[in-house]
Amino acid sequence: MSKFKVGDKVNLIIKNKITTGEISRAQMKGGVEGYLIGNVECWTPNAKAWREEGQISAVELPEIPQFVADNIEKNKREDMALYNSLYVIVEYLDMDSDMYKWLEKDENVALYAEAWIKGYEIEKEQLYYVRILKDNVRGFLNQLNYGGKGALFIDDCIHSTESKTQFTKEEVLELDKNLAPFMVKVEELEGETW
Repeated sequence: MSKFKVGDKVNLIIKNKITTGEISRAQMKGGVEGYLIGNVECWTPNAKAWREEGQISAVELPEIPQFVADNIEKNKREDMALYNSLYVIVEYLDMDSDMYKWLEKDENVALYAEAWIKGYEIEKEQLYYVRILKDNVRGFLNQLNYGGKGALFIDDCIHSTESKTQFTKEEVLELDKNLAPFMVKVEELEGETW
């Protein structure tokens, strides 16, 4: 049984050089494990040994926020080098921007560079319920499902197919910044019934 499957991103060491690629074929044939990574065929009884010795390994992509991914893609489209991209952010972006604030942490500078070089996955945004009291009854903010523009109402329902009950922080603040104190992380209410 092959450890990797088609579509997996992997590092492969060939002649002491690391090659990163995506597996376009992975199969067993006559007890031989084989991979096609880019244009490199690892169709050999040694493919299993390579994997076990760490010469072929899964690529762990860094997780970054969507706004960071947008910045990387924009700068790559403009044919910027990594150094120039970071320079532009530090020298020309507003110090109050999310991107500038994110890069103030040293570990995020390294994460940005790693995402630029290896690729990345988008962090899942934290989702919230907005728990509100109405007429001394606990309820939750609901929004009818009309592309994010439906009517808002309070209901005791937090699981509905007709209305949206989970919001990102940004969505809540766009609706009304005064709702922020009523935000509850979705995980905090898991398993509770309403």
